[in-house]
Amino acid sequence: MKKAFFVFAISFLSTQCSKEKEKVNVSYIYKTDNLGNLVGSAPVDNQWKNDLFVASEMSLFDDLDTADLSGTQLPIINTSSFGYPNPFTDLIRVSTSLAQPLNGELVLKYVVVNNQMKSVQKGSLKIYATSSINFAISANFSAGNYRLYFTYSSEGHEHFFKTWGNIQKM
Repeated sequence: MKKAFFVFAISFLSTQCSKEKEKVNVSYIYKTDNLGNLVGSAPVDNQWKNDLFVASEMSLFDDLDTADLSGTQLPIINTSSFGYPNPFTDLIRVSTSLAQPLNGELVLKYVVVNNQMKSVQKGSLKIYATSSINFAISANFSAGNYRLYFTYSSEGHEHFFKTWGNIQKM
């Protein structure tokens, strides 16, 4: 009897512990065409919108926070588009429109994670922006569903814009 209880307790604890792992639902993809037009229903969550990140999401950027922000400028963000095309084969693009022209640089920091919140690709780069902020990420990871987290930073304004979107590599 004690042995059966012990086996049950161990198996119960191991299944409970595995359920506590932080996971992210990457299944809901906003499908877009090659020009960034939404194909299908309108968004019902915070994908591709300026959002607050919890501590575990912000920690994804820890090793990117050494990016040089000197000389970068703070733009006024109007809207961010969906990643496009989505699904994609090699390259996903994002465009963020500005409320006022900038003619200056800012820093993009991005992290692509799987459904276990494990980073599969990350990077940072300075982007020159005028009326919009445009970037493309060449996917160096296998086919599947992922979440793209990205932030914009400028001198004195670390991570002033934060957003995420689910993406699908074919």
